[in-house]
Amino acid sequence: MGQRARELFNGALAELRVESHPGLKPPLSCVKDGLQVATAASLGRGTIAVATNGPPACEAVFRYGEARLRLRLKPEFAKLIAADMAALEKCYGGTTPEYYQSVRGLSLKHWLNFDRTTMFEETMETAVVTPRGMHIPDGFNDGNSDTCPAGPKCLHPHQPAPANESRVLCPRLPARSASIFVASTTPR
Repeated sequence: MGQRARELFNGALAELRVESHPGLKPPLSCVKDGLQVATAASLGRGTIAVATNGPPACEAVFRYGEARLRLRLKPEFAKLIAADMAALEKCYGGTTPEYYQSVRGLSLKHWLNFDRTTMFEETMETAVVTPRGMHIPDGFNDGNSDTCPAGPKCLHPHQPAPANESRVLCPRLPARSASIFVASTTPR
């Protein structure tokens, strides 16, 4: 998943920020390990976050510049992997060294045999910027008319946008402002 995101963004290692959605319980939570290896995002540097709101899913959101990419494993691939994992658990009990060795082998098999260009639902999202700025929901304006740290191209409502000028995201916006990513396309 992380490798696919790097391909779509044409990004190098350590350039992506990742929001991981597989939850906290193995074996699905092990997806986070693969995301860290493929993207060089790390919990220590704060470039990967673990979403705990909502049900666990084999899904991640990658950020690169002002764009976001949501990748979610397609149901037909999820069913194949779940069946394989259930068979391993039945055979080895789920937490034995033999089980984990078999999981590793199965992971490598799937990595080699699945086509990462077709196995994910891919949704690219970009921030919509209008010539006169962007509507930002109430509550984000702190009322400060001082110069914003983002400079004169800030999207924050405390600095009105001159006509026909592009804008950048304001660092004063809280993390929940991801809703500003409203234009999305699904390549497949």
